[in-house]
Amino acid sequence: MNKFIIALLVLATLAVSFAQDNVQVSILKTDTPKGECKGKTATIGDYVSLKYVGKFEDGTVFDSSEIHGGTPFNFTIGERKVIPGLEIGTINICEGEKRSIKIPYQLAYGESGIENAIPPRTDIYFDLEVVKIEAGPAQPFYYQLIPSTGTIIAFAMLGGFIFLVKFIIKRYPEESNSKKPAAGKPKKTKAAKQN
Repeated sequence: MNKFIIALLVLATLAVSFAQDNVQVSILKTDTPKGECKGKTATIGDYVSLKYVGKFEDGTVFDSSEIHGGTPFNFTIGERKVIPGLEIGTINICEGEKRSIKIPYQLAYGESGIENAIPPRTDIYFDLEVVKIEAGPAQPFYYQLIPSTGTIIAFAMLGGFIFLVKFIIKRYPEESNSKKPAAGKPKKTKAAKQN
């Protein structure tokens, strides 16, 4: 029974882990192959200015820089002021590059979407054109040592899992740990005592 419960917990933990690992932004098309960027490339902390068209899988446009007067959209990668998928999709993008990306709903507007704009659990697509990249300020070395939220959550889950396994083992000790005679020593019976 104990081994079954522990195996079930391990499988559940692995399932959650693998489910999260499959969520990623896909680069569908780019006009600048990897390694052929001649200008600046965007990294975390950089200020990015880009023109964009956001659309659903069927091609319906839900937002674009043209709707907002053709003004490029500006943000700093890593500040978390835009959806996570857009930040991830612009990492390592070149100045002047045109890129099409697919963002899964988990990295976009999530389970609930946005009322009257983005349906729940909807993957979205962006056509991006980078107008300008400005290097952000250099970050102190100790910033690199600060773990991400995902890393902190992973360690918390691991600690909780270890605690749960220890609790189950203490609460339901295996039958092999119960008091049994040691192997090789026959149990004395009344008949043996009388002789």
